[in-house]
Amino acid sequence: MENFISTYLNSDLLQLGLNASPKTFSDFDNLSGNPMIGSSWESFVVNQLLALKNDQTDLFFYRTHQGAEVNLVFTKGLQIIATAEIK
Repeated sequence: MENFISTYLNSDLLQLGLNASPKTFSDFDNLSGNPMIGSSWESFVVNQLLALKNDQTDLFFYRTHQGAEVNLVFTKGLQIIATAEIK
């Protein structure tokens, strides 16, 4: 079995990361070309899902030591019920 890293996701671990002032994103070209946009979008999506999920569902991030990853793994107890990539 491949070695992997699994991280439990909760709202304490995730921040939207508004590290840039509104001036940084003054137009669409500045926004779309900024290297922060991907991680900020992922954090936003995960925070929205955490707010909507029920108490029986947990969210995890999954990555192998070789670099393969899944942004979200939805579990209910020990059973994986879904996976998702955030794009």
